[in-house]
Amino acid sequence: MPSKLTLCLLIAFTISCTAPAPQDPRQQLTQSLRGVDVAGYNFSMQEDESQSVASLTNGAVRKLITLEPATQSVTLKYASTKDLKTNAVRITRTEAVRAESGLELRATDIASGEILVRHRFPQVDHTPTPPQPTFDSLEQCIADFHCKQGATLLCEANRTCQTQFAGITCRLKSGDTFSVHLIIQPTAPRCTLAGLMADFEGLVLSRR
Repeated sequence: MPSKLTLCLLIAFTISCTAPAPQDPRQQLTQSLRGVDVAGYNFSMQEDESQSVASLTNGAVRKLITLEPATQSVTLKYASTKDLKTNAVRITRTEAVRAESGLELRATDIASGEILVRHRFPQVDHTPTPPQPTFDSLEQCIADFHCKQGATLLCEANRTCQTQFAGITCRLKSGDTFSVHLIIQPTAPRCTLAGLMADFEGLVLSRR
């Protein structure tokens, strides 16, 4: 008859063999997207006392994204948000979308198709109001905007924990004129986990 010690060892061995290994969060999110190509997307993970968020963000957001006239949308981010109290999980897609009213930023529940968040970018005013500054590049134009108005928008974003939206006209010394759409994300610690939006350098919507 086996000893008590032998039985304990057998039970412990059985449990260790049958307990499932924890799944990698990136792999889990990728599998939940069911074949969506996420090559070039960057993974991140955040957690607080109420939820954990695993995200795959389009690597293109590090640079200006140009939406050509034939492009209806561009995906910026996929996220899996888990409620730590109920274990409920919601998979979302965040994208910039051309709509009849203009450019929108949307976060959609992939399973149900429900639009959870919808923000419309402000219309860009192309009316010439001289004197108009011109710039060597789009990046220089955007930097000028952030220097002059970015602090005010960031203050409002942190006050409300709401993403702020801006639309500007960039006139280059080459003679080209672009509509550029920007977001300013809150940076206050109490705000940083809640949002479904994706941070990005800027969207170049049209060329005039």
